[in-house]
Amino acid sequence: VFENLLLFPDEEFWKILRSAIQDNKGLPLEIGALIDYQFWPKWAADNTTNSRYVEPDLYLVFENLDVIIESKRFDDSSQLYTEWNNEIIAYFNMSHHKKKKVVLIAVGGNSNLNRVYINLDNHKKITVYKCSWSSLLTSVKQWESLHIGDISNNVIRLINNIEMGFNNHYEY
Repeated sequence: VFENLLLFPDEEFWKILRSAIQDNKGLPLEIGALIDYQFWPKWAADNTTNSRYVEPDLYLVFENLDVIIESKRFDDSSQLYTEWNNEIIAYFNMSHHKKKKVVLIAVGGNSNLNRVYINLDNHKKITVYKCSWSSLLTSVKQWESLHIGDISNNVIRLINNIEMGFNNHYEY
């Protein structure tokens, strides 16, 4: 699903993702251009409970914000605070990220959708935002309905691919 969502223009992708998060207070409305992204990056496990490496599902580098995405296949309760904590610590293990704002978005697998915080040893607090796969699909459909008159056939095909991905992988 994210492979297709990343094909949207950067600002539209962010609008869709941000609107899927029910408790999105504190998330900026605009975060600039998407500079880079990596699926399943392997980060150093120093100071984490992992022994070899830490592997978030998706890492997004925007001009004004870094976003770590941890996703679970279904909307049941399979997200783990310790996994989020390890991912945040591993992110800060990379020295060039120490001054940039970062958030973690937990997609699927949440027992509730209220944001939580990871408190690091240096008194830094990182926000973990949560959304369900169903709210992400709803956000895509809402975006489509707002733009129905002015979207190209390519974007319509893209939305159809996203909806097929949900139907095939998430049983919606």
